[in-house]
Amino acid sequence: GFKLISLTWMHQMDAPRHICIHTRESMECLAVAHNMRIIDVSYDSEPSQMFRSFLYTKDIPFWEQKMAMIHELMGEDEIQEMKDMTKQANENENGDHAVFSLVRA
Repeated sequence: GFKLISLTWMHQMDAPRHICIHTRESMECLAVAHNMRIIDVSYDSEPSQMFRSFLYTKDIPFWEQKMAMIHELMGEDEIQEMKDMTKQANENENGDHAVFSLVRA
């Protein structure tokens, strides 16, 4: 048998609030260094990554952001476009959220 370990980065890999934003390659290096092996990576970003970035462009800091602001500042077509961009980012493995599943090597 093997023990499955999943790591989830929360809340979104959002620089500069995080000191280190890992890549798949850096996670592989960490896994090897700790006698582990990555068996799966799931990219599961939510549209909030796009919405929060949009609100930053409006000079609204993270702690003041409310998702209701999106509907005040954007039309439904723009909201759908950001949802589509999030889906594409996950498919391209470059969203802001990933789950790494590891096992002992």
